[in-house]
Amino acid sequence: MTYALNIILVKVSENAVTAYGLYYKIQQFVLFAAFGLRDAITPVVSFNHGMRSKKRVKEGIKYGIIYTIIIMTVFVSCAGGIRICTYSS
Repeated sequence: MTYALNIILVKVSENAVTAYGLYYKIQQFVLFAAFGLRDAITPVVSFNHGMRSKKRVKEGIKYGIIYTIIIMTVFVSCAGGIRICTYSS
């Protein structure tokens, strides 16, 4: 997918390919943080499920979702600023 998009963007300009490449790397960094959070929450939920503690399972899932939403919200707000700066110049 990235290769195909690069072929399309190179027809527009090389700056577009560079901007897409930078955005893609930043996006991957943030997604890896969210994936890491998911992987960290999994054993917490699993252990509590094994203890048959539905309350703690729900809390683990709730806090995992909240923290992931916070990470993604910060990224989206930062990406919006980067996009505005890129288009204004």
